[in-house]
Formats: sequence, structure tokens, C-alpha cells
Amino acid sequence: MKRLTTVFATLFLCLSFFGCSQQKSASKEGDYSKQQDAAQQQGQQNQGASGSQLRGDQQFISEAAQDNLTEIQVGKLAAQKASDPAVKRFAQRLVDDHTKANQQLQSLPGANQVLQSVSLPEEKRQAIDQLSGRSGKEFDRAFIDQMVQDHEKAVSRFQEVASSASDPQVKQFASQTLPVLQRHLEQAKALQSRLSRSGGSSNRTQ
Repeated sequence: MKRLTTVFATLFLCLSFFGCSQQKSASKEGDYSKQQDAAQQQGQQNQGASGSQLRGDQQFISEAAQDNLTEIQVGKLAAQKASDPAVKRFAQRLVDDHTKANQQLQSLPGANQVLQSVSLPEEKRQAIDQLSGRSGKEFDRAFIDQMVQDHEKAVSRFQEVASSASDPQVKQFASQTLPVLQRHLEQAKALQSRLSRSGGSSNRTQ
């Protein structure tokens, strides 16, 4: 009887020790799991912040490329259809400058991947289609009005990116291109004013 009691007591002690060991092991595993979860969450937050800024730069690249495509196509159309010589010269200047800007855009970090999916927005296609249906002085005025609106938006966007872009090369591109866009806007406004006063005739050199 004493032997049996001793066996049961020994067995009880062993089970108690084994249970405590399991609890300690589970506690350690739980702490390690919490540490892993915290580290993973912090990594996701850091990656999310970086990704957000990257998307910001890529979004600018995409919008700038769309603007270039629009101005190149509209410029080519106006160079053919405009009735006013000054408007024709301005249109060709747009084609040349925005073609150059698009080439510079391709050298920016991540630009190749972004530019592969860039296409002319549907609203821009419709605007070009509507413009192509006009002719003579009406075409000239409609084209210049569109260029004023487009370049006001572009100048505002490039000013913001030139001061806030995270990537130095993107910021440099925006800073270098901004004066060109500002010059386009000044020329477009001058043509707009002259066309309005003269009823569509503008033969002075721009």
C-alpha cells in the first residue's frame, strides 16, 4: 500500500512539473508571437508610408505623360488646321517642347513601368474630336482657349511637385519644365487676348 501511494505521489509530481513546463513554454511562444506581430505591423506601416509617396511621384509621372501626349496631338492638329500663322507657330512650339519633355520624363525613376500603361484619357480624346470638327477662326479661338486651361492646370501641378516631390530627380524635372509651361501659358494668354480683340486674326510673331 505504501509503495502504491509512493508511486501515485511520484506520478502526481511529474505531471505537475510537466504542466508547469508547458505553461512556461506556451507563455514564451505567446510573447514571441506578439513580438513578431508587432514587428510585422511596424514594417507594414513603414512600407505603406514609403509606398504612398512612391505612388505620389508615379502619379505625377503618369499625369505629366498624359499632358504631353495631349499637347502633342492637339499641337499637331492645330499646326495643320489653324488659320492664323501665329497660332500655327505656337502649335508647333507645343509639339516640339512637349516631345522633348516626354523624352526627359522617360529618364525618371520608375518611369518606364508607369509610361507603359499611359494612354490619352477619354475626356481628352473627346475634346480633340470636338476641336477637329471646327475650322478657321473658330478653331483658332477654341484651340487657344483649351491651351490656356490646360497650361493653368499644368503650371499649378508642376509648382507643387517642384517643391514637394520626394525623389530629387522628379523634383528637378518639375523645376526645369515649369518655366517652359509658364512660357506656353503666357503665349497662349497673349494669343487669346489678341484673337478676342481682333475677332480671330493674329498675324504678329509669337
